[in-house]
Amino acid sequence: MIAAKGVGICLILAACILAGMELERGLKRRWLILRELHEMLLFLEKEMIFRRTPVPEALEDAAAQCRTEAQALFQKAAGLAGAKRGASFGALWEEAAAASGLEEILAAEEYQETCRMAQALSNTDTVMQKTMLEKYQSRFEEMSVEMERQYREKGALYRKLTAAAGAFLALLFL
Repeated sequence: MIAAKGVGICLILAACILAGMELERGLKRRWLILRELHEMLLFLEKEMIFRRTPVPEALEDAAAQCRTEAQALFQKAAGLAGAKRGASFGALWEEAAAASGLEEILAAEEYQETCRMAQALSNTDTVMQKTMLEKYQSRFEEMSVEMERQYREKGALYRKLTAAAGAFLALLFL
């Protein structure tokens, strides 16, 4: 009986600690994705404005540079932009964003900004495109900095609170 209680208490404590680690991991994923979207906007500006690379090719190159879930967005968008010439780029980008799974990871505001990036990428006027890209770069940089702050602040807090909750439950069952 005592061994079963001990095993149960250990399982409860482990589940609580793992829950805290998962919450922290979610914050870190969001931060890394936002940071990478900012970096990819800088990359796309260089490719599309200075090198005059076509959008599908620039998106493929951006996907090759990605290390997070944002890679799926750029790969899907490149494929759709290269295949569907009749649809608007904004619609293709939103379709790619929905297929990438970022909606499940990012907060609603962050996801909406990701969908709005199509305005900057599809603009045909070079000056306006550069202006729009800079606008979205600064917006994603702000969101990335804020998310990093939250990760640093709340990540450790989540781990500590869930460990404390696990210890409380363990003591409660004793």
